[in-house]
Amino acid sequence: MKDKKINLTAIIISAIFLLIIGGLCFFGIKTINEKNREIEETEQKLQDSQKKLEASDSELSDKKTELDIKISEYETLKKDYDDNLSELNELLAAEEERLKAEQDTTAADEAEAGAIINMQLLLDDVRSMVNVLKTSDFEFDDSELDIDIEQYCTRYEECKKGFSALRGVPENILAAGAEIMNISGDYIYECRDLVKFVMNYLDAVDLFGDYWDIMSKARSTTEMANKCYRKIEELIGKLDEMECPAYFEPLWDRWKKTVELVHTFTFRIVEGIDTEDYLKINSAYNLIMRIIKIIDNLNTEMVNIIDDEDAFTDTQLAKADLIYEEISKAAEQPYGERGNYTFVNSFAGEVSLNYKTIENIYPALYNSYDHFVFLEAACISGERDVVIECEIPGLTQKYEQKYSLNSHTMPIYLKPSVSTETMNLSTAWDSNIKIMVKDLSGNLLDTKSFPVHILSINDFKWYDDEFGVSSKDNILCFLAPESDAITKLKRDAIDILSEITDGDFNYFTGYQGPVYTKYVDTYIQAAALMIAMSDTGVRYNMDPFSIDGADQHIMFPEQVLENKSGLCIETSLVIASALQSAGMHTYLVFPTGHAQVAVETWEGSGEYFLIETTDIPCSWDDFEDYAVELINDTYDNRINSSIIYYNSKEWNNYISRNDVYLVDCSDGKLLGLTPFSH
Repeated sequence: MKDKKINLTAIIISAIFLLIIGGLCFFGIKTINEKNREIEETEQKLQDSQKKLEASDSELSDKKTELDIKISEYETLKKDYDDNLSELNELLAAEEERLKAEQDTTAADEAEAGAIINMQLLLDDVRSMVNVLKTSDFEFDDSELDIDIEQYCTRYEECKKGFSALRGVPENILAAGAEIMNISGDYIYECRDLVKFVMNYLDAVDLFGDYWDIMSKARSTTEMANKCYRKIEELIGKLDEMECPAYFEPLWDRWKKTVELVHTFTFRIVEGIDTEDYLKINSAYNLIMRIIKIIDNLNTEMVNIIDDEDAFTDTQLAKADLIYEEISKAAEQPYGERGNYTFVNSFAGEVSLNYKTIENIYPALYNSYDHFVFLEAACISGERDVVIECEIPGLTQKYEQKYSLNSHTMPIYLKPSVSTETMNLSTAWDSNIKIMVKDLSGNLLDTKSFPVHILSINDFKWYDDEFGVSSKDNILCFLAPESDAITKLKRDAIDILSEITDGDFNYFTGYQGPVYTKYVDTYIQAAALMIAMSDTGVRYNMDPFSIDGADQHIMFPEQVLENKSGLCIETSLVIASALQSAGMHTYLVFPTGHAQVAVETWEGSGEYFLIETTDIPCSWDDFEDYAVELINDTYDNRINSSIIYYNSKEWNNYISRNDVYLVDCSDGKLLGLTPFSH
């Protein structure tokens, strides 16, 4: 039963639970149904809303598409606008830059053009000064010049400073202007230096005139010697102080050396007057005539150099005018092109060469020539180093020397050294003077070949001043006191002296001793030389001889002794050479159409023997009688002798009566008339 109660309770509880569950289910189902209806309504509403939303989305999509199209159109328009705006800005910027550049170019153009004009004004001022100087005669009045050149130098320096201060001129145009400035300045200063030199030169000439005035008015030889010496020293001092233009320097050195020779003339003429030495007086006047001739030739050469320099400056200034014309042409070029203008007329470093050459060369007189080529070299403007070569094939060595040229003429005297090779100078022949001018890199600037006629070694011309001073004194080049042949002749003469004096003379004494008397010693030494020349077989060649002839064929002493024949001049050269080698004072004596020798009886005596060298053959018998007269201190010139003594009066008569020209053999070194060594 108990179990049944339990089951009933359980059943009741289960029924209640079922009722509850059923109720719950009923209410649940009802609630669910209501919820379903709500859901369905909601879904319907959602569907309606969805439809409306889809309709809205479609409309919105259409709007969006339309908007996208509009946005695309807008962006396209905006891009076009931006592009146009950018292009416009670029155009505006470019235009602004162009306008600015145009303004800058115009200003720069005006500045550059103005700078060029300022340069041209300076050049115009300088060129006007040059034109004034070029057309001036430079007349002197009491050592004063009729034009103040110094003011032109001052003005030029001011223009030069102004030129240096120029800014903005293109470099090419500025360089062209500088070339004109330099050429013009060189000319202005050259005028000043030349005029100053000429003024000083005229003062020097006045001093030379004072010298001659003293010579003519001196009351005694002492006064003459002292005053003339001081005057020439004053002149030499004046010459040393003178500022000589560069193109005169070589010539001026020769001029000063020539003036110094006047001292020799002074002492010689004074000594001659004091001792009544008419040979010394006569040779002194011959010396001064040579000096005057040299000075006259140098003055002529100086004038020629001035003329050549003037012609060269004309060339310089003409070329400067061409440069000036090109400057004007360059200035007319557009801005930007002026600086690129290429000047055709630019002469910096351009070398100018002017040649003068000798036509004939007498080898025997080789040492008497000042030069064979006179070359005037310069640069049109600027500076340049060159190497000059000169050669006469077959006669000379090749001369080569570097020279630094500038815009002033440099006179170059070319005389190559004689060739060291064996030469055949027995006959005349033709050659060429070859000249080459190169730069330091070896590039050839000029080459010339001038024909020249080489005479034989024995050809002599009494009168020929081509590139030297030729006179009768040039015969000194044929003396050969140091030759082997003369040395042998003296040895033969010593043997003869020993024989004729019984051994009293055992060497050639010259003026040493005396062994007997001064007169006798000199006489017998001269006689021994005559006998020795005769003993070698030399005989007088009576072919015509004339000191006044233009050309002469003369043998050297060694040739005379070898060929055993000689003209009067040739036998005289033999005896004079031998006497000179012994240190004896000797003259070559030239009466009309003849040649003789005079030897001083003793050093400084002022007395002389006259030697007739053509009296061969001869022996001591031809001289002994006269020697006896000399020993006895009697002089009977009626005695036949090839060597006779003349007193002062007799010499004066002989010189004046025979129109004698005297050459002092000691003048060879003094005048540079030395034998040709080859």
